[in-house]
Amino acid sequence: MNRIFAEKSQTVKSPDTAANDERCDLDESRQGLGDAVPGDSSPSDSAPYFTPGLLPDIQFWLDWQSRMISGVVQASVHLHHQPDRSDLQRVAVWPENAAEFLEIESLVQHCTASGEVVSNTGSVLGKEKVEVLLCPVTVNGIGAGAVSFVLQSRPESQRDAVTQLVQWCVVWLQKRLTAAEAFVSGNRSVVAQAVDLLAADGPLEVNGMKLCDYLAETYACTLVALGLADGLHVRTVAVSHQLVFDRRVTRITELEQAMEECLDQQQAIHVPMPTEEGGSLTNAHNIVRDNHNQCAVHSVPVKSRDSIVAVLIFVKDSGTPFENTRGRQLQAVAESLGPIVQLQRAVNQSLLHRAGSVLKRTAEKLTGREITRFKCLVGLCILVPLLLALVPATHRVSATAMLEGSLQQAIAAPVSGYVKSVHVRAGDSVTQGQVLATLDDSELRIESLKWQSEKDKLTKEYQQAWANRDKAQVTILASRLEQAETRLRLVAENLTHTKMEAPFDGMLISGDLSQQVGVPVERGQLLFEIVPLEGYKVILHVDEFDIGQVTKDQPGTLRLSGMPEELIDIQIASIFPLASNEQGSSFFRVEAHIPNPPDSLRPGMQGVAKVAVGRASIGSVWTRSLREKFSLYRWYLGF
Repeated sequence: MNRIFAEKSQTVKSPDTAANDERCDLDESRQGLGDAVPGDSSPSDSAPYFTPGLLPDIQFWLDWQSRMISGVVQASVHLHHQPDRSDLQRVAVWPENAAEFLEIESLVQHCTASGEVVSNTGSVLGKEKVEVLLCPVTVNGIGAGAVSFVLQSRPESQRDAVTQLVQWCVVWLQKRLTAAEAFVSGNRSVVAQAVDLLAADGPLEVNGMKLCDYLAETYACTLVALGLADGLHVRTVAVSHQLVFDRRVTRITELEQAMEECLDQQQAIHVPMPTEEGGSLTNAHNIVRDNHNQCAVHSVPVKSRDSIVAVLIFVKDSGTPFENTRGRQLQAVAESLGPIVQLQRAVNQSLLHRAGSVLKRTAEKLTGREITRFKCLVGLCILVPLLLALVPATHRVSATAMLEGSLQQAIAAPVSGYVKSVHVRAGDSVTQGQVLATLDDSELRIESLKWQSEKDKLTKEYQQAWANRDKAQVTILASRLEQAETRLRLVAENLTHTKMEAPFDGMLISGDLSQQVGVPVERGQLLFEIVPLEGYKVILHVDEFDIGQVTKDQPGTLRLSGMPEELIDIQIASIFPLASNEQGSSFFRVEAHIPNPPDSLRPGMQGVAKVAVGRASIGSVWTRSLREKFSLYRWYLGF
């Protein structure tokens, strides 16, 4: 503060008569769209001092005053945004490229707090000695900010005249801010109620009808409609006093055409149009007006982030047309509803539209200058798959595999009977001719004795018939004797089969009757399966999507679940052209042989086989490798 009042400071009370002698005319028609829109999201009982729509007027006023007063080096306007705020914002500056004068900040705080004109003649800007003149700005008796002018040094007599001139000019700014605050305070309740109605839980159509009903009642309108902008078209989503309506009827079509007219020109349109306004096309609005007793039609664009998302249209059949003040209120309501409409549209969007919005925002981030870390991450995510797709590697087809013997012999029960004894079980090695099991032959021996006695009896009767020369009896007995001999040979043959022997040297891969001695078996029932000790084949189940890449004589490798550390070479021997369905997928049976089988191989082992079918990208190879591991672990877990 020593620097602020280093040489000479003086305070001059703002004269009360200045407000009565104001020479600036407060133009009500210039209170734009932003004047009625609250600019702060925090709750406050008072209206804001300035809004985005008011800033152009403040900048225009500062430019005019800076050029009108001689010797102005730079000027600025500092305002509180809300009465309950302690911070000051520089809302206008002249000239536009003026550097920030740090000494002004402390002087503005002092001037706003004291409500007095502050003059400091001891300031230095760059290498030039200047004078700083600050005049407080009050709204309804409360300090709202200050206007600062940095002037070239001048005599004492001129300094007083300039001070008086600045005070007179600030009166216009004070009245402009006072009028804006009063206007916003009167319209805030309508805006808040409209926002509450549209932001309530429920579909946009229902909330939109409630909003249209409220606006129609508040502004004495016969009809209020809300339409969503979709490109160059508008789709009506809500009409006052109508929850369900048909968009194909003439009245709704006319409203949509009028709203599209407003959307196309991107500005509010009211019919009848004031004489001081012009340049707007109102053909569709005139049609709506003619069909509603020729009174007034007003359409307002609803904007969100500088883009029109919807259009509100108001129709009055009786009373007076929309006044300028009422039109600004409707604009304020529409501007406050913009973010709510955008949010409701986003919530009700389909999944496809949401995905498109996410992609669009991501693209904007990537093309912007910020979020370097995000860009690096996205670039890495793009680079890694690109490298995986370009780096070549050996392409292999993976398939589940099972080891089988090159020859497999089934041993079934030759006759019906009971298991008498069992000498081997599954997993045992056997030699050719070794008895595997025997069946109980007591019934067959009894039957053999029966048919032997029957044969002896028929033989005696046959000889007696020959002795008696009874040709007819000889013929009958000969037939019966032949039948008895046949049955006797059959029984004898069955007796030789009660002992089941190994047809060759090999290993039993199934059949364990050690716990079934005395259990009856039926003829043809499978008891054992035997495979040779040497010679194996690998059965591969190749997926239908990979079978086209597999050909005969292709080399491959086999990794068995029982021998995961050993890699066995295989070669494709044959491909069966018939597919089988297993676990919801189609597989083709492919056989391969093992040129050099290890001694530890056993039939029935399962695992995963890989067949080299060509070259592919390393990413594709890794994907198939993961699939192979999953198949191997599935066998480990017994799936």
